[in-house]
Amino acid sequence: MQPKILKTSGEFDESLAGAGDRLVVVLFYAEWCLSCRSMTPIYETLSEEFTDSIFYKVHIEDNEETAESQKIKALPTFIFYRKAEKVFSIIGANEQKLREAIAKYTAVAKQR
Repeated sequence: MQPKILKTSGEFDESLAGAGDRLVVVLFYAEWCLSCRSMTPIYETLSEEFTDSIFYKVHIEDNEETAESQKIKALPTFIFYRKAEKVFSIIGANEQKLREAIAKYTAVAKQR
């Protein structure tokens, strides 16, 4: 299943609140960002692999309020949340680091 695009700050807040204890990973991206374009298919594949976690995308120009509230300064940015709280982030296009972090934080969620 493709990660859902969160189009408003309200939708972002509701999605995090509704996730409970599950790990939520959000990709902040823009169409003009070449690194974002290269990471998007990888991110989508990871969302199919790690089905115990929830994956979303936020286009920083279409949902500026959320991008600003999350203090997005560089792209791509991946932020990990649990219980609507930020637990980790990765800035930049690093597939191995992203995969390892998702595996680690998904495992932590399963232990709870």
